[in-house]
Formats: sequence, structure tokens, C-alpha cells
Amino acid sequence: MTHWWGYNQKYLHVFPRMTQFRLFTTIILTALTIDPGFAATTSDRDVLELLYVDCNGNDWFRHNNWLDNNKSICEWQGITCVQNSDGNGESTEVVQSIDLSDNNLLGNPPIALILQMPKLKVLKLGGNSLQWPTNAGDFPVSSGVTYLDLSDTGLKSLSSIFENVQIPDLTDLYLGMNDLFGSFPSEIFQFAFSLERLKLESNNLDGNIPESISNFAHLTYLNLSDNYFEGAIPESVTRLTKLKFLLMKGNKLSGPIPHNIEDLVFLEQLDLSKQTKPGITGELPSFSSLTRLKRLDLSFNSISGRMKSDFLKNVDTNKFDYAFLMSNQISGELPKDPFLRLEQGSIYVQDNKIGRIDPALCDSGRGGAVSAFGCDAILCHPKSYSEAGNQEEEEEKCLDCDTLSTMVQLLVLLKLMTHLIAQESLQLHLLG
Repeated sequence: MTHWWGYNQKYLHVFPRMTQFRLFTTIILTALTIDPGFAATTSDRDVLELLYVDCNGNDWFRHNNWLDNNKSICEWQGITCVQNSDGNGESTEVVQSIDLSDNNLLGNPPIALILQMPKLKVLKLGGNSLQWPTNAGDFPVSSGVTYLDLSDTGLKSLSSIFENVQIPDLTDLYLGMNDLFGSFPSEIFQFAFSLERLKLESNNLDGNIPESISNFAHLTYLNLSDNYFEGAIPESVTRLTKLKFLLMKGNKLSGPIPHNIEDLVFLEQLDLSKQTKPGITGELPSFSSLTRLKRLDLSFNSISGRMKSDFLKNVDTNKFDYAFLMSNQISGELPKDPFLRLEQGSIYVQDNKIGRIDPALCDSGRGGAVSAFGCDAILCHPKSYSEAGNQEEEEEKCLDCDTLSTMVQLLVLLKLMTHLIAQESLQLHLLG
């Protein structure tokens, strides 16, 4: 008993309105064994005070007005809320949004209590060094949160947070840049009927992307980049017909691009670049049905075949940004239509097996770099090379490979001579 009394005395200045019994109970709740009845009687101010203490609030970068009993919590930095009247002249502070992103939070946040705030819609804790419970609570938690950002917070598992949590209206879930490992997290499927944006990039997830990914019928944004997913991209992903952004770069995916990729008629960005070799294979699709596509990155794969004349035929030329096709196995002649249709310099085809460029693309009347460097502005001519693979500036000349070989030999010789001179200088220094 003495131990707990000492703990209470330590924090009585932080919780002046709490009885010792409630503080004792709240401390226990930090282990996420939360009785819904208690949570219902805990005010939003109480929860925020606990968050401040548990996560080292004095060292936060931004904590203006926190724990000031003379200030409404609506004035605490990072908190958005309203004051509701109960009809008897009494007002209640109701939190709607918590944004403590990149704020040097350290510790174990009372996540279940936070999620149970009755009017909370937005919770942003990303970019902090947090500690998470290893086990889920004993009591079910229901939350009205719609936007949840726990990215870059050291998460290793989702079961301890979501196993007994119901968040039926969740639309945004950001879990990128964590330490999640294993297969695609099954805990996320409970949000399949509400999620619109899902970010799982830069974790340690592996295995196949499940066919059941199509259950997320409302997704407009899906980011699985920089993990270890392998195998083919499931055809079922093309049933996510509301997708605007599909990002899967930096994995171990292989096989062809799904046959029905052009069913994603709202797609604005597709990034399948930098898969572990061999990576994406098969022929280059035309993407001619994707009228809203702005950014396409298929670079550093093993895509083969010819570029079709209707490649990107129906994109909005005023809004299209780029098509990165570098470092693949694309062959044959570059057709003129895509390059003449889109802004010069928006299609990149360096480091492929292109055999010929349609002469119309090299006409100086096109202006820009083509007027100065001809076909080299698009792609260095056969048996020549530049660092960029083409020439858009005077300093970026396409050099003959024979010349380049001689230059490399000279650079190696110069490096060797520099090393020998350095060794000689060291010996003289030691002798002197």
C-alpha cells in the first residue's frame, strides 16, 4: 500500500481533480485492461493528462497549455475540440482531433482510452518513439475514429491494438515505417468495408499479397512499397475499381502486370518499380484506357516487348507528369505517337534494348533538347552512353563506349597513381 501511495503523491500535482482511487485505476488501465464502464466515466481531460504523463510530456516539442487547469483542453496545443452544453448551463469539453505527430512522445500511450473518447475522429501519433502493449485488453473497445496515423512509431504487431477493437467507420489507416513483420496483417481486414486509404510501406512484411485484398472495395489509396512481398501481383487487385494510387515499389514481386489493370479507370499513379530481380516481367501494357493516369513508374524490372503506338493514348496531356520505364528489357522501335502526344522529356526509356527511334521524334522542329541534340535527347545512340542515358544538357554528352572505356582506364590509372603517391608520402613521413 505504501508503494501505491508514494506513486499517487508523485502525480497528485498532475491530476488535481482525480481521487487516488481513480488514479490507481487509471494506472492499471495503461496495460489496456480497460473496463468500458470506467472508460465511459473518464473525461477527455483525464485521458489527455494521462497521455501527457505516460509519454514524457515535459519533453514534447509542442505542449503549450497542457496541464494548465485554467485553460480549456481546446486550447492545448495539438487538440481540436468543442465545448458542448448539457442544457443546465454546464459545458463539457469534447475532443474531436489529436495531432501530436513528430512531437517527441516517448512511452506507452493509453491507446484504448484514447480510442474510446466519445467524439474523437482523428488521431495522429506518427513520428514518435512509442511503446506498445504486448497483449490486447480483456474488454472490447468501440471507437468512432475515422483517421488513425500510427506510422513510424515502432509498431511490431497489430494484434495488441486491434484484436478487441471495433472501429467501424475507419477510413484512413497509416502504419508505414514501422517494424511490422510476417504476412499481410489479418487484423486489418476488419476494416475492409470502410477503409479508403491504407499505408503499410517500409515495414518487414513478406509472403504473397493475398487475393482477398479485393475485399477492400472502397480503397482509393494503397501503399505496400518497400517491404518483402513476393510472387505475382494478384489479379484481384484489379477489382479495387476505386483505386487512384497503387504503390508497390521495392518488393520482390514477379510475373506480369495483371491482365485487367486497365479496369482501374480512376488510377492516377502506378508504381511497381525496383522489384528484386527479375521483378515484373511480361509485355508492356498500353494503359490506353487509363484517362486519369499522371504518374507511371515501372523502372528497374524485366518488362519486355515493344512499346505500342497507343501507349498512354488517352491520358490528359496537360496533367501527365512522367512514365519511368528505365532499366527493363523493352525492345524494338520507339513509336512516334506517344512521344509526340506527351510533353517532351516525360517518357524515360534509358537502359533498355531499344533498336531504333522513329525519325519523326528527332526532328529539330520539335524544339527543346531535341532541337539541340537530336535523337540523343531521347536516348543515347547505339554503342554510346551517358550517366542519364540521354542528353538534355551540353555537359551530358553521349560518349562512345570505346571512348568511355578509355576514360575508365585513365581514371583507374589516376586512382592507382594517387594511392602510390600517398604511400610514398607516408613512408617519407615515417622515415623523417
